[in-house]
Amino acid sequence: MFFQQIFEEKLAQYAYLIGCQRTGEAIIIDPMRDVDRYKELAMQNNLKLVAAAETHIHADYLSGLRELAEQGLTVYASDEGDKDWKYEWLMGSDYDHKLLKDGDEFSIGNIKFTTVYSPGHTPEHVSYLVTDGAATDEPMGILSGDFVFVGDVGRPDLLESAAGQKGAMKSSAKVLYQSLQRFKEMPEYLQLGRDTEPEVPVVKHWEPCRNQRLDMSSVLTVPSGLQSASRSLWIIFWTDSRNHRSISHA
Repeated sequence: MFFQQIFEEKLAQYAYLIGCQRTGEAIIIDPMRDVDRYKELAMQNNLKLVAAAETHIHADYLSGLRELAEQGLTVYASDEGDKDWKYEWLMGSDYDHKLLKDGDEFSIGNIKFTTVYSPGHTPEHVSYLVTDGAATDEPMGILSGDFVFVGDVGRPDLLESAAGQKGAMKSSAKVLYQSLQRFKEMPEYLQLGRDTEPEVPVVKHWEPCRNQRLDMSSVLTVPSGLQSASRSLWIIFWTDSRNHRSISHA
C-alpha cells in the first residue's frame, strides 16, 4: 500500500494519497481545490487517481471534491447529519458517487475503507477505518478528519462561533464526547499518525496518556484547548522523513 501526506502550510491542511500498488489505483482524502497536484503525484508513483473522499464539509478552504467529480472520478461523502449538513450537490446528481452511512464500506484495489460516524466537530463528520487487504483482514488505522488529533480533539464550537447557531457549542461538545467514547473502544493496535516527528509510529494504546481530551469527565464547559485552531485531517499511519512510505505491497 502506498501512502503520502500532502501538507498546505498556510492553512495547516492535510490531504492524503493512498494507493493500491497491485491495481495501480489511488484515492485522495480531503482534497483542496488545486487537484492537479494530486493527479501528478499519483502518476509519479505509477498510480492513477480514481477516487476522492471527504471526512466532512470544510468551511476553512475550497474543497476539490466537486472538481474531481466533474473529471469523472468516483467520490465518497457523508450522508450522516441533519438536512442542513448534506452534500446537496451530489444528491440526485449524475456524478459517480456514493453517500455513506456509518458502517458503509468501499474499496480501492485491495484497500478497504469502513465509514465510522464521528460527529461533534460537525454534525455529518465521518472517519474511515483503513484495512490493507493484502496483509490483513483487520484495520490498521483510521482517517479521522477534524474529529481527533494526537494530543487534542476537533473544535465543537464552530456551529456557534462561525455559523451563528447560539447555544450550539455545548450540545456539540456533548456529541463530540460520545464520539470519543466510541473511539476509545477501538482496537489498541491502531496506528496513530502525528504532525511532528513523523518517523515515530504512535499507536492508539498510547494516546490516552498523550491526549487528556479522551478522559474529559465533564463537557458542560468546553475546555479552552478545544477552542484552539484545529489542525486538518491526520491519519493513523506513520510516515518517514520524506512524508511517505510504501507500507506493504497491495
